[in-house]
Amino acid sequence: MAKTRLQCVTQVRSFLDEQSASDWTDAELNLLVNTAYHHVVTAVMAVYEDYYLTTDYFNTTADQENYGSADGIATDIFKIRRVEVNY
Repeated sequence: MAKTRLQCVTQVRSFLDEQSASDWTDAELNLLVNTAYHHVVTAVMAVYEDYYLTTDYFNTTADQENYGSADGIATDIFKIRRVEVNY
């Protein structure tokens, strides 16, 4: 079941036996939750590299070297394995 970051922080506070931010601030717990999430994603990709694999296409423009999200590039990219240009 997918969880939001708030649910993860709430569960961590439960593990810490801390109902409110007395010893650990929300910013500290958010950082730790994000770090743990990235460790899990990296471990999953080390075992099965194609687990998060997606394919995307977009059109290029003549004489344009750089492309961004406004041009159709995804904003949630972790790793690019290959770029193919067809003429």
